Amino acid sequence: MNAPLLENMDALGDAGPEPHELAALAASALGEAAVELLTARAEAIDFPMLNMTTAGLWRIDGTVRASSSRAGNTVGVARFSMVVKVIQSPLLWQGIEQVPEAFRAALAARYPWRTEAQVYASGLGDVMPQGGRLPAVFKIAELDSQRTAIWMEDVADAAMAGWTDRCFADAARFLGRLSGCAGARECLAAIPDASTPEGLRFFVEGVGANVFIPAIQGESLWRHPVVADAADADLIAGLRGLADRAYALVEEIIALPQLPAHGDASPQNLLVEVLPDGPAPASFAVIDWGRYGLACSGFDLGQLLSGWVNQSTTQPRSGAWWLHVRTWHALSWTSWQPPTDGEAGTLFAENSFVPERVSTATSRY
Repeated sequence: MNAPLLENMDALGDAGPEPHELAALAASALGEAAVELLTARAEAIDFPMLNMTTAGLWRIDGTVRASSSRAGNTVGVARFSMVVKVIQSPLLWQGIEQVPEAFRAALAARYPWRTEAQVYASGLGDVMPQGGRLPAVFKIAELDSQRTAIWMEDVADAAMAGWTDRCFADAARFLGRLSGCAGARECLAAIPDASTPEGLRFFVEGVGANVFIPAIQGESLWRHPVVADAADADLIAGLRGLADRAYALVEEIIALPQLPAHGDASPQNLLVEVLPDGPAPASFAVIDWGRYGLACSGFDLGQLLSGWVNQSTTQPRSGAWWLHVRTWHALSWTSWQPPTDGEAGTLFAENSFVPERVSTATSRY
C-alpha cells in the first residue's frame, strides 16, 4: 500500500489528522465502513476577520479507494469532500489587541465559544423542524483548553447564484418553526454555553458603548467618503435617536418571551439544499450554530435580512418579501402559543419585527 499524497494538510496545524484518521473521516463522509486514502488536499475558506471565535476554516477534498456494498461490492476510486472548522476562545482572536486589556477577562467570560461544538454534540439535529437540518458531523476534537476542531459535511449550496424572494420567505418560516419547537428548547439543557438574552446587554455595554454609539453620535463617521453621500440629515438623526434608546430597547427585548433561536441566521449560514419549486418550499442545511440559544421572537430575522449587507453584498428586492418574511415568522410563533383572542394574534403578526411594538402586542395575551 502506497502512502497517500497529501497537499497543504500541514496548514491545519495540530488540527490535522494522521493519514489513518483522515481515511476514517473520509469513510464517514462517503458512508463507507472503511476506505484506503489515496489523496487529500486542504484549501482555506475565507471568513470574516471580525469573527472572534473562528480560528480557521478549510475544505478537505481528495480521493479514496472504496469497496461499496451499494455498488455490488465493487472496488473503485471515489472522491470525498468535508469541512473542518477550528473554534477558539476570543482571547486567541488575531485582533484581540483592539480590545482594551481591561475588558478582555469579561469578554472571555461572557462570549462563549464552545456553543457550536456543544450544539453538534447535542440531540438538536434529531429534532429539527421541517425545512432545515444540521450538517453531518464526523468528529469533534478538543485540541486544548481554548480550541476545538469540528469535522463536518461539505454541503453543496443550490442557491449560489443568489436567493429569490421565496427563499427568504421559506427561511423565515423555518426559523419560526425552530422558535416554536419544543424539542429545540429541551436540547438547551445539553448546551451549557447556549446564548442568553443577557448577551445583548453585554454587547451594548461593551462594543456598543465603546465603539458603535460614540461613532454614531460623533461627526467623523458621517464625513467618511463611503458614508457621506448616503448619509442625509434624516438618516443621521434617526440613527442617533436609535443609539440614544439602545439601552432601553435591549432591556425591553430581554423582558420579552424567549424562544429557541439560531442567533446568527444570515443567508450565508442557511445553505439552500433544495430550491423552492411550485408549492414545495426550499429546504436548508443550517450551519454556524455558535450563537444558538434563547432570544425574543423575530430575533433571527435581523440577520436574515441584513446578513449580506454585513459583507457588503446586496441583492435587488421587490420589497414585498420583507413583510412576507416577518409575517411568516410571527404566524409560526403564534401557532406554537396561540393568542387568547384573534385580534392579539393579528397585531402580533403585523408588528412582530419592531421590538418596541412587539411588547404592546404580546402584553395583550
